[in-house]
Amino acid sequence: MCIKIAVEHLKSLCKGRISLLILVAAIACRCPLDAQPAGSPSERLTTLAARAPVFQSRSNSEQSATDKSEPSIAGQLAAFLNTKVAEDAFSGVVLVAKSGNPVFEQAYGLSNREKHTPNQLDTKFDLGSMPKMFTAIAIAQLAEAGKLRYDDPIIKYLPDYPDKEIAQEVTIDELLTHTAGFGNYFHPPFFERRIATVKDYLAFVAQDPLVAEPGKQWQYSNSGYVVLGAMVERVAGQDFYDYIRDQIFKPAGMENTGYYRSDEAVENVAVGYTSGPGLIIMRPGQGPPEPEKPQPDTKAPTPPSSGTARKETTPFRPYRGSPAGGAFSTVGDLLNFVNALESHKLVNAASLALIQKGKVNTSFPDQQYGYGFIEWKVGQTRIVGHGGGAPGVNTMLQIYPDLGYTVIVLSNYDPPAAEQVADAARDAILQPLAGQKAPGVASIELRHGVPFVHVMVNGKGPFTFGIDTGMGGEALICPALAGKLPVSGETEVGDPSGRNRQKVPLYLISSLKVAGIEFKDIRATRHEPFPGEENCEGTLGFLLFRDYLFSLDYPHRQLVLSAGSLTADNGRSVIPFTMVGDIPAITIEVANRKVDAHIDSRGMHGLSLPEEFTKGLEFSSKPVVVGRGRTMSGDFEIRGARLAGDIQIAGYTFSRPFVEINPLFPLGNVGSIPLQHFAVTFDQKNKLVRFVSTERNLTIDPPQMPPGPLNGSY
Repeated sequence: MCIKIAVEHLKSLCKGRISLLILVAAIACRCPLDAQPAGSPSERLTTLAARAPVFQSRSNSEQSATDKSEPSIAGQLAAFLNTKVAEDAFSGVVLVAKSGNPVFEQAYGLSNREKHTPNQLDTKFDLGSMPKMFTAIAIAQLAEAGKLRYDDPIIKYLPDYPDKEIAQEVTIDELLTHTAGFGNYFHPPFFERRIATVKDYLAFVAQDPLVAEPGKQWQYSNSGYVVLGAMVERVAGQDFYDYIRDQIFKPAGMENTGYYRSDEAVENVAVGYTSGPGLIIMRPGQGPPEPEKPQPDTKAPTPPSSGTARKETTPFRPYRGSPAGGAFSTVGDLLNFVNALESHKLVNAASLALIQKGKVNTSFPDQQYGYGFIEWKVGQTRIVGHGGGAPGVNTMLQIYPDLGYTVIVLSNYDPPAAEQVADAARDAILQPLAGQKAPGVASIELRHGVPFVHVMVNGKGPFTFGIDTGMGGEALICPALAGKLPVSGETEVGDPSGRNRQKVPLYLISSLKVAGIEFKDIRATRHEPFPGEENCEGTLGFLLFRDYLFSLDYPHRQLVLSAGSLTADNGRSVIPFTMVGDIPAITIEVANRKVDAHIDSRGMHGLSLPEEFTKGLEFSSKPVVVGRGRTMSGDFEIRGARLAGDIQIAGYTFSRPFVEINPLFPLGNVGSIPLQHFAVTFDQKNKLVRFVSTERNLTIDPPQMPPGPLNGSY
């Protein structure tokens, strides 16, 4: 139903379906990466790598017999890592084990750039949030001993907690699952202090108010795990760090793991390096850390170029880690940890099953949070573990209980360095399984809020394609690409009003690969280049992904394609959608009135409402012209105003949003501006869509219109 202004543009529908003639905004779309000239940064890096190996692996004599039975995993992962290292997109250590024995173990890059010290297999890395598993295990050990219960409130063990009301209401279960309503302590005063004890951490976090009602929603919280650590100290009668050392690290054989102080002399520790500002500034209750004062469209986790400038994060490192994270360890110690955990040296079988079982949905597609562990489900495969991320820190530990694999990735680069490697390892492990669809994950880049992704077409590329849920077909292609493809038939198209239909050719794409998943025999229509997009190669439509859970994770800049299905949750975050013109449409509530609206990821506007529907609404300002659009039947004005009431989308409230008034169409339209707050997951088979956001105060401001006589936002 969307209109994207500035030039007439065909949105195809394959297999005889009607398609839309629309107008497309001037969004910069880069052409495939050109070959770099001799002497380019990447070439110089490759030359340097040829002179001096950038990785360390175990010698052949150290390879276990298990390694020889896993050549495809090792080979596939090594090829992926070689590419990432050449792009300067990964530095760290990777270990994959089967049945407790390493089948792949290599170190890459430098632990200290200034001293040119390479990472080694035993290099210690900041684990970020991964040690939440240690804190949860400590709680489970005390529960096994009968010293506490998961449904006990804070006040039972911390009677001197400053806010008695919170202490009486919040339970251990809620703290473990991030449903207690606690926030995060990474706001400015924290970095001005040298906090070295859990007691001091608790005094700091207890000052902050709750950011959500306890037990009502998942809100990732570092502060909540500090409270858990204080409870461990009180119940065990021992310093938290000493308890973790004595009851987890020592029994597991983790000799190179600890919560080191920043001024402590520790050998072989990797220095973190960031390509961002370095210092993270968070308000109480804010979600995962982001760079300070981010500029528009700078957070996309695309691999940095070989010439990326990086700086040390040592000045921004907390003085000492907390029960929420910040311990240091090696891949070998973490494998020992997994082996001890699975052999029940740390907790019994019942406790292990309890803490690893996912209990609440998170803001990430296909993940649930348990007690200090995340549970992923990929088709019929279950994965458990935890990761960590901050400037110059990215880690991931994933256990495949049913397959016997363990994946450990430690990096001294920004996210998603380790996450991408863990994803590649997952693909290598799962792809050989008969009947199993391994998930695909690809970084997306937002341009004026519109997601773009790299794809391969008939084995060539990469090409840059937009992703458009407001397009009913499978794909659109630009003339340069259409000229290289065979015509396979024709289809009928029309403008968003359903009028002015005409026939256009269909082009056959034999193979289209995105996020590591190949789609075959795709029919696409051709469209003329958009202004400023003369080299853009095309668009991926909603129906292309009909056989997958299709997620656009805007906060984490990812496209995720996976197996599985969604389950309705009484409209809290998972809601039904219908197909109107082969475009997904949901029911939203506007000032206590309901209206249907398309979900349009390529609409660079906010939220538009049908003009007829808006006649009964109250606005806090007079509607003004904010742009112009055009369909096949003529031009029209786009007006907008700030609503006096609120808008509800899947249980989330947009307070007094600016809305656009559409004079032509009977449906509303949810564009890229509101969508950027969410991870949006579509289950096309069951006609369900999930909206997940960690933000609480949502609004929509007037769109920033591109210049030109036709500068509408649709």
